Amino acid sequence: MADRKGSATTISKKLKRKQEKDVVKPGSSETKLSKLVAHRPVVNIERRLLEIRKMEKSNPVASKILEIETNFTNDLMQLSFGKQITHIYNPVDYAYKPHFEYYRKFCKNTVEVLLIGENPGPFGGAQNGIPFGNMKTVTDWLKINEEVASPEYQHEKRPILGFETTRTEGSGSRLWGFIQQYFDTADEFFDRCFIYNYCPLVFMNQTGANITPSSMQMLVKKPLLEICDENLAKIIQLFPNCRKIVSIGRFTERRVKEICSLHDLPHQQFYLLHPSPRSPAATLNWETSALATFKEFGLIL
Repeated sequence: MADRKGSATTISKKLKRKQEKDVVKPGSSETKLSKLVAHRPVVNIERRLLEIRKMEKSNPVASKILEIETNFTNDLMQLSFGKQITHIYNPVDYAYKPHFEYYRKFCKNTVEVLLIGENPGPFGGAQNGIPFGNMKTVTDWLKINEEVASPEYQHEKRPILGFETTRTEGSGSRLWGFIQQYFDTADEFFDRCFIYNYCPLVFMNQTGANITPSSMQMLVKKPLLEICDENLAKIIQLFPNCRKIVSIGRFTERRVKEICSLHDLPHQQFYLLHPSPRSPAATLNWETSALATFKEFGLIL
């Protein structure tokens, strides 16, 4: 681990020097969007790891996952995503306080079922660092309300407002709304389940449109898949009682199948229709489909 941290520190220092050189000053005739590296703030890994290790005794599973996530997120930030991606947000960094609180409160070694999403949405996880993080659910049901920093390089159409945002995360509202119908408290749900995102980053194009990993060209996303696959395999194995994985959406289903096959993981696999309001199938019968899936993997009788 020491070699890995040392290497990441060296890369971060080099990237920071390049950032300082490449950042386009406000008012310059040269567009900021031509300098992709300018949208990649450097994470102080050592400082984050010190904070993570504070919870090592009280919640060792959460501590280990956050350490893995912090390191591999920094690795992802070194990748090139081509001209299509102009802005990259890393909520593991700027929203680390609510992100860490989510893990501290709800990442438990009793987890039997791991639900895997794709990556943060612009009005949920991008704002608070919590998977499918519809803000009302996060504050009212998860009881999390922490400070969120402001990323230095933001798209003007996708500002990070943290807990001041008034937008609704459609997928999160639908998913958490369904869960709340069958579980009286968040602790009751998280005693058996945990929700995690395959990729922790948020990607946008020049217009501010959200670009998911599934919609990237293979040449661009292949290195991302390799890093995320490797680390999800590690994270799955950190839950000693987890025997079931629920993939939220077809993209995640394909990744989980490949990961489990490659690493010979014996977990039962299930598919949950993605709750996105943009999906015609989800709009028509998502709750019915979700209930059938939850009954299938034994969470709802």
